[in-house]
Amino acid sequence: FPVTIWKSDGRRAFVKGTTYIYEYSLSIPWDIGTASLVRRVLNKFGVSSTFYISPDGKRAHSSNANAIVYSSMSTPWDITTFAAEDASRKQLSAGGLGNLNPVRGFRMNPQGSRMIVYGATYLLSYSISNFDVSVASYSGESYYNASLGTSLIYDFDVSPSGRNIFIHYPTTTGLTIRKYISNNPNTWRANDFYLSQIATKEVSSVPLNGTETRAIHLRVAAVGNIGQWDLS
Repeated sequence: FPVTIWKSDGRRAFVKGTTYIYEYSLSIPWDIGTASLVRRVLNKFGVSSTFYISPDGKRAHSSNANAIVYSSMSTPWDITTFAAEDASRKQLSAGGLGNLNPVRGFRMNPQGSRMIVYGATYLLSYSISNFDVSVASYSGESYYNASLGTSLIYDFDVSPSGRNIFIHYPTTTGLTIRKYISNNPNTWRANDFYLSQIATKEVSSVPLNGTETRAIHLRVAAVGNIGQWDLS
């Protein structure tokens, strides 16, 4: 299934399909009914259920087993300016926690200094520098929950504070979102989480390009209360 990442202003959506990465423009922020195709480029990241563009728009990322695959853009948020060489790989280490395969999702804080990774049945935090995953170092902070190991994940998102984590699962009626909250006052540290809310939202495929229909996944800010990050 295609994977979507949003620009923070809600006016751009990037969809990674099997063959191509598509860029869409939204005339009304966060309203996918106003989306129009801008361009597409070949997908150089392979088949993976993850896709992420760093908040500065300079690198696009995906995952492969327990590694993050990434490629730089010479012009931020312009997918036509990917580096010509093949995407690079960053193998993730997690101390003695064992296998993180598969990496199901990852997000960076707005400052580009911390990253939370969703790997197998763990949430883990890493130190990075200037949104650069090539220098990622495991911070020793993790959260384990067997329910994190569900076989199919649609999306993974983290609030800007790093204390609210949302995991999106497909269901027969739409999309189930689990919200985890951290009691840790230190932000973007993947420990001391607990399951806070479960909500189901009806989701359908949205035609974005005439004859093609691509499912755009919901960003939590668009379906919940933007101020409170509340799923109710």
